[in-house]
Amino acid sequence: SAWVACLAAAAWAWSPALVGALYVAPYLVCNVWLIVIVLLQHTREDLPHFGSGERYAPDARPFTLERGVFYGTVDRLGYGWLGSELHHEAGSYHVLHHLFPQIPFFKARSGTEALDRFLASRGCAHLRKVDETPIPQALWEVGLLQREVAYSPTTGDYRYLVAGRLVAEP
Repeated sequence: SAWVACLAAAAWAWSPALVGALYVAPYLVCNVWLIVIVLLQHTREDLPHFGSGERYAPDARPFTLERGVFYGTVDRLGYGWLGSELHHEAGSYHVLHHLFPQIPFFKARSGTEALDRFLASRGCAHLRKVDETPIPQALWEVGLLQREVAYSPTTGDYRYLVAGRLVAEP
């Protein structure tokens, strides 16, 4: 592509090390960070996996957007300064983002507070999942989860297997 040609030309004109330091390294760091955020927002041992098609049998309950948001997303508050100041709390108010993607990031905190009040007034405060685990610890815990899921007759959905057994059933 044209962009790769531009990077190659810059590496030839100046130095590959300079292009690597000023472009490749920041590019990799940014993309790894985005993968970490998305992984942690949608992976925890008690979050179900919604199945369809050949790989998973149909869930007992049909998939809906709201079910996917409330049961398949977690707000993580453990990002610290990096998440709050540098990344505009993208991981802290992710449930709201899935429900109302048009809300700008600078209104996410007040929007989430309003969502919490709304859910509490309807007796559904338990629907929004929040995890305050520090990010390094959360990554370690996610790494310990096997990437296998199995049907849970108790919950009627798919759950992670850890050491060959279902975890985090209510």
